[in-house]
Amino acid sequence: MDFFLFLSPICVCLSSFFVIYTIRFFDIVEKEPLKPILFAFILGIASAFSTGILISYIPTPTFLLAVLLNLGEGTYENLYTFIDAPLIEELLKFVGLIIAYKFFKRDFHTLTDFIIYGCVVAAGFQFLENLQYLVGSVYEKDFVYSWNSMLSGRVITNGYMHLLWTSWSGVGLWVWERTTLKFSKTILFVFISILLHSFNNLASVISGLFYSPNENLNSFYYLGEFLYPVIRSISLAGFLSIIGFALIRDVNLLNEFEFKIYNNNSLSELEISNLKKLANPISNIFARYKWSWRLFNKYEKTVIDRESYNSFSRYALSFSNEYVGNDEDKKRVYLEKAVNLLASL
Repeated sequence: MDFFLFLSPICVCLSSFFVIYTIRFFDIVEKEPLKPILFAFILGIASAFSTGILISYIPTPTFLLAVLLNLGEGTYENLYTFIDAPLIEELLKFVGLIIAYKFFKRDFHTLTDFIIYGCVVAAGFQFLENLQYLVGSVYEKDFVYSWNSMLSGRVITNGYMHLLWTSWSGVGLWVWERTTLKFSKTILFVFISILLHSFNNLASVISGLFYSPNENLNSFYYLGEFLYPVIRSISLAGFLSIIGFALIRDVNLLNEFEFKIYNNNSLSELEISNLKKLANPISNIFARYKWSWRLFNKYEKTVIDRESYNSFSRYALSFSNEYVGNDEDKKRVYLEKAVNLLASL
């Protein structure tokens, strides 16, 4: 038992590390600093901790309904699982994301940034939740089976689900801060995160509620088991759609910067060639880390160093409207820096 108690936080930490590392890797334009990433992760843990406090001291909608209709404990717990839990958890994660934004506003630039930090807050929440379930399974009667089932079912197989839901809240915050759509559209995106979370929990309720030797009731149990992969697939498809949209916007940002440099300057053939290489989004992704750059260079030999790619992407971001607005003087500065970079290659 002591071995599994020791192993539980290690497994949960590794899961969170790989999830955050993967999400952070997808930022084409810049690599997010570790300080705000760590802060957002801690806020995610705090939001998970706050959930228990909130439930203990504030009457939830399901609690009021249970009192009004005199519902049994089992009914109350099932209603809480797919009504109160998604609502409270997603709202608290959204609050955590807002706090991270207020403290590190300078690091929130593109839509991709807002999604990444939303995912990091969710990873922090899921870290504490997974740790709680994993440690709790050690005290079950058949703790070896329970621990392995929890590790496989929650930490490994579903270790990313909270990210798929809370990423929509990241879009909502971006809509609020970067567009004129404001309140109504922001609430819509936060509601999507709550709805996806709720459907996922509903599948769990159905599976647990109708698990019975009775064949007729078992049909509902299998319905719940069927809903799990369906909801997971829908959540994953939704996440890929918004992160894909965000990445397309980042690629467009690089392309606009490239065209602006090309149209405003007389460049040599070598400089034009290097400009195209520097604006390549694939090269910029691999340039984020030393290990990925070494891997990239094994298949795509380039004379341009890694730091030049990182500098060019920073200039492109700094040139964008999302960073400086319509300040033409600042834009001119970053155009000149990019031209000087090309001249030095």
